[in-house]
Amino acid sequence: MFLTKKAKCISNIFDKHYKKFRLPLEIFSCITGLIAAIQLFIISCPFLAAAILILTVELQLSHLQKKIPEQPVLGHLTALAAAASLSAYTIFFTVNNSQLKSGLKLANMIPMPLTLISLYILFASVIGTWLKTDKKRIRSALLMSAALSFILTVYLATDTFVNNFTDFPFYYQQLLPTLLLDFIMMTTGLSSIMICMKEKHFNVGLSIVMGLILAVYVQYMFMNKRLDMIGMEEYDWKGQAGYAIFNGIVWLFIIAVPLLMMKFNNKLWQKLTTIVPAVMLALHGLTAVTMITTTKNDIFGNHNHAYMTTDEMYTVSRHKNVIVLVFDAADNRYIENIMKENPEKMDIFKDFTVYTNTCSVYDFTTMSFAQMFSGVDFDNTLTGSEFFEKAWQGPKAKAFYGGLHDMGYRVNAYNMNGGTASDWKDIFDNAAYSEKAVKIEPDIIHRRKMRRNFHSLEMYRALPFAAKRFVNDENLTFENIVIFDFGYKDYANDDFLDHEKLEQADNDNNYFIIQHTEGTHYPCDTYAEMDTCFEITQSYMEQLKDMGVYDDSVIIVTSDHGEHSSGETGATPIFMIKEANTSHDSFELNNAPIYFTDLLSTFAINAGFDKETAEKEFGPSIYDFDENSVRERTWYDRTEDPDYPKTKIYGNQMYHSNCNTFYGYTYTGNADDLDEKVANGDVTEIYPMKEFIQ
Repeated sequence: MFLTKKAKCISNIFDKHYKKFRLPLEIFSCITGLIAAIQLFIISCPFLAAAILILTVELQLSHLQKKIPEQPVLGHLTALAAAASLSAYTIFFTVNNSQLKSGLKLANMIPMPLTLISLYILFASVIGTWLKTDKKRIRSALLMSAALSFILTVYLATDTFVNNFTDFPFYYQQLLPTLLLDFIMMTTGLSSIMICMKEKHFNVGLSIVMGLILAVYVQYMFMNKRLDMIGMEEYDWKGQAGYAIFNGIVWLFIIAVPLLMMKFNNKLWQKLTTIVPAVMLALHGLTAVTMITTTKNDIFGNHNHAYMTTDEMYTVSRHKNVIVLVFDAADNRYIENIMKENPEKMDIFKDFTVYTNTCSVYDFTTMSFAQMFSGVDFDNTLTGSEFFEKAWQGPKAKAFYGGLHDMGYRVNAYNMNGGTASDWKDIFDNAAYSEKAVKIEPDIIHRRKMRRNFHSLEMYRALPFAAKRFVNDENLTFENIVIFDFGYKDYANDDFLDHEKLEQADNDNNYFIIQHTEGTHYPCDTYAEMDTCFEITQSYMEQLKDMGVYDDSVIIVTSDHGEHSSGETGATPIFMIKEANTSHDSFELNNAPIYFTDLLSTFAINAGFDKETAEKEFGPSIYDFDENSVRERTWYDRTEDPDYPKTKIYGNQMYHSNCNTFYGYTYTGNADDLDEKVANGDVTEIYPMKEFIQ
């Protein structure tokens, strides 16, 4: 067969020119191999870079290029495919790495053609070496490499995941492909390095790897006891200098034993080079399978009984609608700029009252959403689960949503935040509950970030004590590595606009609808993105008019917080409201000092609650304040304060957060007065967090 035959053209070239051009070829391979390693290091692939560098050195020391013509066409095609794949990988992550400056990106891209050639020579040399190596040597290298690789890439990660399952926001079936790919890559790379060694170095390599297997096993089993927990957290490394020295001596002793045995008892050493990796591979494999199959944790994600549906995302009532459009991070300053620079854009809001002196309670989405739509009071003494329970099971939420349902409202929330579907199953009608578990597949898995973070976990457990501090990352997070569609749909502004085709319900319910889009949230954080938000609002209103339900509809355009990224406080979200059966010649401005604690009562009054009853149940509404009102409001800003201890992270108990306090800024007046207090560090009170809620 063609693929199994030697490539004659390459063989002829080597036969005629190899001796003459061997030195230039080795110099070229050495330089370009070094460049390839640097390129991989720049895009944060240190292990891959190290493997390429080691193989490049071995290529020169052992003159492995002479093995290139001895392999079949299939070997050359495999080498070329591997070189092209690694080059494409490097190009992709160079171009898409936002942390690299443009000059460094260009410098990393320029030598790519040479890198491709260099990698082809390297991989072709390695493949040729594999084909000419005796089976016993291959078997020894593979077995030893597989044992170490399995412990580092599969076993330690699985052990950490299974025993700390609740701290990972994804399931084992999302993690396993990454672990298996790492295992294959590390086994292949490490065994290739060993096989390409000179004969006198091969046994030394086997001994060192066997020593590492035993040292890692002793480390994670017996010598990590001084750590407070499995994982990353703040630790007094300097205070453990004596133990670190002792731990280092143990490592040196364990690694030295196989080397000494090779020299003084070679017969026993040969047996152990097969027995030790085989036993360790079997032991860790069996233990991993046992952990996976016997754990009480639902690591394969069969427990999703509650979930959010999106079937009625663009459905409105034939009768009364209360529609709350929440554009994330949309700041009142954007509205001020639009009114100054392009006032005609505000014409679509002619029936609205635009409130210009707003204040959110929180500076971030999760807690702000819970506060806005449940009326929960500020309380820094609660954990995340306690806070959400207080929010959604508290008397205000029960009275508000119970009242809506009693008045014939269907309550739907889309891209909702501030809780989970389990919290909302008696709140929102699109929060579904199934007695039978429902598996929800992820939309996005960021494999590269998952791999990098698990490498940190694995190295943290495997390395000797003195080296752990270099992989210890207190801010390591596994949030947003795997993104599930838990009722999230059309969150991006453009996606919402593209699918915004309203239809009337086939029932007689009124509808209370919460729609949440990305708005102007980072990386946007610019009032230019308000154009899309305005388009969404205009389209919504025009379709309500076409259906004949606009007049009876209450439309509220708001945000959960203001802008984050330009030094502003983030405390001044937009708030505009069109009450039912209200029309103006042009929009009205109102500078009353409204506070987001007023929202639940405002929603209730506009939905049909008696005003006196609503304000008794939920507190004041926006209608209780006018432009002459003098009112104290407090904005709570999440802040890192070194004078307070770090706090645990809600849903991720393995780690601590640097963000450990709320700075409360109490002020009267408007946004400028708040900005001045923040700029001057005039904190009214500091509230330590019980738990950081992301």
